Amino acid sequence: MDGDVEGKRKITVSLQHRDSPVHYYDVALPPGAAGMIREGLEWSTPVAMVGKIRAVYPSVTAAQVHSAWTEMSKILWKHAEMKLPSAKLLLKEFGNEVDVLDVHPSEGVEQLCFAMKKIIEPLHGKVVEIGLDATYGTNSKHLELYTVLGEYDNAGFPLSYCLLSTTGTNDLGKRKRALEAWACELRDRYGVIPVFIHVDKDMAEIGMARDVWNAKIQLCWWHLRKAVRTRLQQSKLSTTPYNVHRARAEFPSIDGEFKPHGRADPSEHEGGFLEDMAAASAQPSASATQGPNTVLIKIPATQPRTTALQDVTNTSSTAYLTMPADEMDIDKDNDDEDPKTRRAFCPTELREPIVQLMERHLNTHPLIPGYSHPSPAGIREWAVKQMYNFCFEHDLPEAWAYLWENWYRQGRWELWARAEHPEIPRLKTTMMVESHWRRIKKDFLHHFHKPRVDLLVWILVAKLAPEYYRRLDNLLTNIGRFRQLSSWRKAFKSQWRICQDRPITLPLNEKYRPDPYRWAVQPVDPVFFLEVQRNRTIPFWSHPSLIPLLPPTGTAAATIPARENVVEHNNSNRSGARVAGDSDDSDVEGDDGSDFDSDDDLVGARNDEESHSGNKMFDERLTAYLKTVRDFCDGLEYQRNFQDSRFLATLEREGAGFFRLAENCLSRERRENSTRSPAPTTWERSTANAMFYRSRPSLSDQNT
Repeated sequence: MDGDVEGKRKITVSLQHRDSPVHYYDVALPPGAAGMIREGLEWSTPVAMVGKIRAVYPSVTAAQVHSAWTEMSKILWKHAEMKLPSAKLLLKEFGNEVDVLDVHPSEGVEQLCFAMKKIIEPLHGKVVEIGLDATYGTNSKHLELYTVLGEYDNAGFPLSYCLLSTTGTNDLGKRKRALEAWACELRDRYGVIPVFIHVDKDMAEIGMARDVWNAKIQLCWWHLRKAVRTRLQQSKLSTTPYNVHRARAEFPSIDGEFKPHGRADPSEHEGGFLEDMAAASAQPSASATQGPNTVLIKIPATQPRTTALQDVTNTSSTAYLTMPADEMDIDKDNDDEDPKTRRAFCPTELREPIVQLMERHLNTHPLIPGYSHPSPAGIREWAVKQMYNFCFEHDLPEAWAYLWENWYRQGRWELWARAEHPEIPRLKTTMMVESHWRRIKKDFLHHFHKPRVDLLVWILVAKLAPEYYRRLDNLLTNIGRFRQLSSWRKAFKSQWRICQDRPITLPLNEKYRPDPYRWAVQPVDPVFFLEVQRNRTIPFWSHPSLIPLLPPTGTAAATIPARENVVEHNNSNRSGARVAGDSDDSDVEGDDGSDFDSDDDLVGARNDEESHSGNKMFDERLTAYLKTVRDFCDGLEYQRNFQDSRFLATLEREGAGFFRLAENCLSRERRENSTRSPAPTTWERSTANAMFYRSRPSLSDQNT
């Protein structure tokens, strides 16, 4: 430190580095990594490249790979500075794979529609069910991305896409008209005429589908269940305006007094607004007969259900408390009331039973005879009665109002109940569409925050579509060797094996009444699981390997042809399944005017030629089995000479099922011929696999 210089002090600081400095390194993308990205630009995704590049260049980050991939790939997808015109120019380059649809959006509407030619043309006339849905946040122009997926062999294939934005106009019905223009092109130009249309609760999509296609609208069960669960979990009591007169007009047994006692919420309506909002939300005025000093107090919906002074004769949707002028002095306050006694929209323990009841109503269908009515109208009456009785017994007027107005009244029931169509769709949800969106966002757009529209279109056409081309070609082309089939077949095979080994016991099913002679089939060939087809009407499953077990000889049912494909099963119904014959419960009038009242009478009326054919095939197959077993018994007798324990262990292990069947059959025979032990029942578990075995007469009976 030096002395003062002109009244100021001068300080000298000396610094010395004692630690070696950190050496900086270049964080730029190495040229080798850039070359790897450039080589895989057209055939690989950024996600797939990250692991491969980081194995060689560990310092490279995933963000660097995605940034470099986006910049290098611009030459492939960016054709103009304006995003939508660039996407249109890009689609013209893929003229062999894509058709740009001729739609004319109104002023203020941005719309780009294109069809996937390599998918929609091979599936012409084969698409019975489609899934329709939209997703958001896929591009920087905030265009909604719509798609129509066609179902084929329980798998979804994108038929067309639509990019749509209606934020530039305030016209009513703008989105519905734009979607109609797109759907009409698919219908008229490519013959896309589905029988079932699977959607969520979007009323614009539902309205468009109704106007363009004469098809059954089927709400996604996943979205429906989520909506119901969400509403039942809410605590507010004000719900959809309840038109009790409309309910009683259809079902007079509904109590007119069983309705919410709070104010309705006109804005609460699943998927849209009530058609008769003004009439539904109208409140009656006070009676003109009340005195001039009468005080009218509205009871809040959170108050207890009943009070000493409540006017139970009032029919309005709001509960009123009428007190004469000389009785207004009330010295008791209800503010300190126990909150547990207050009303709830739906208690926790009752929410899941309501959802399960709705699923049962969803799956019920006239083709699956059970405990419900065999007609669509009867099924709806049965379902409404069940749900109303459940809500009435548990004092849930608010929940009943919500369920009736949103799901069970006319105009809503038809949207989700399967009973409203003569056939049963294969799909139960729109999960194939949701899986499609997940794949786009997870595999391609995960590291892109709202990419350009032309980049999105290039990903859909050049990156995603080829995988669908390959899958569809595998399904449509028989190459004479193993092909990668739809994923549902693996799960179907597993469930089939489980059911195949399960004994038949009573009751067969609490919901359905299968005919055991038509329901049980012989072991199927391995090719069955590769070729079996799921039908939408009876028989639900068809394949030459489905050979019914022949019933007792001499009975009417014995005339069932051995190779008649009569196995039925509702694979989409998770609450229960039925495997039965191809006849329904209705009575059928014969040619001679007589009435057949049972399936056995119908089967017994088959001609003699079919009966002879079935018996002949039975004799031939049984004779072949007898020869094999007798020859094998002689071979087993010869094995005594060698005393080989290894063969005996193999025999016990591999033949366990056959020996168990033989023991059960002989045990059943001994019990039937015995006078001391009780006779076996038809469906007892211990000898379930021997239920069709006919016992030989005892020695005493033969001598007699």
